[in-house]
Amino acid sequence: MKKKNILGFTLIELLIVVAIIAILAAIAIPNFLAAQTRSKCSAAKSGMRVVATGLESYYVDNTDYPGARQYYSPHPQAANNYIIPYELTTPIAYITSWPKDPFDRYQTAGTIPQRTLRYRAPGPGWTDGIQSVISMYVPYSFPGDELGEGSSASDDRWYTDRTKANVKYGLWSVGPDGDFESESGVQPCRMKSWYDPTNGIMSNGNICRFSGGIVTP
Repeated sequence: MKKKNILGFTLIELLIVVAIIAILAAIAIPNFLAAQTRSKCSAAKSGMRVVATGLESYYVDNTDYPGARQYYSPHPQAANNYIIPYELTTPIAYITSWPKDPFDRYQTAGTIPQRTLRYRAPGPGWTDGIQSVISMYVPYSFPGDELGEGSSASDDRWYTDRTKANVKYGLWSVGPDGDFESESGVQPCRMKSWYDPTNGIMSNGNICRFSGGIVTP
């Protein structure tokens, strides 16, 4: 009586298949993550474009841009530091809602909502609910930077007077690293705190948009 042949994979064949799958995964996963990051970058820039349109409409009606609001911990609104101005949604709806930051990692199911994109403008504003003057740094390479009131580094100028500033406001997302605190004391609109897509999908830095339509890489 003949012995039947048993079909199957040898151990070597299985190891080869596993190795091929691992190689394909090593190629596919980074590409997938990069595509996901690019998609979120596009979403952040799209949200900023919507807010910028609302800001320009607000300016037409009020001949000025709304002031910025900053909060410091342990202030209950610290999680919403430099939120999109209330004036854009009430009493006149220049935008229908505050665009969320697609890279925000501090969203919870509790009392703190997902953070919105952020807004900063030099000049009159509020600090912890009290009227104050907000300063803003702008890269010196921007048009009209020679009008800056001062500088603390070779790549930026700061403003406290919106009427004299060459850039009237800045919008930003925390970027792919998702860390608002990664600025290490550097204001988010300065060039050294920009996200650079050539440095990797999780590089530190923020995605910014400025008045005049200037957008970071």
